[in-house]
Amino acid sequence: SSDDRLVPPEESEQLYANAGEPKKLVVLKGVGHYEVYAEPAFSQVMDETVAWFQKYLPAKG
Repeated sequence: SSDDRLVPPEESEQLYANAGEPKKLVVLKGVGHYEVYAEPAFSQVMDETVAWFQKYLPAKG
């Protein structure tokens, strides 16, 4: 998140740059590190996470 004081945005960007594919970086504007567990940020985080897993790790049927 853009206001994360525990893990600075620059550190997240560096981790993202070094990660292999598939990857996606989502930056939540104005949200601190622990604020992602409260609405409305929590729903956005969960929606992004579920969408990524469904795209890259679909359930086998």
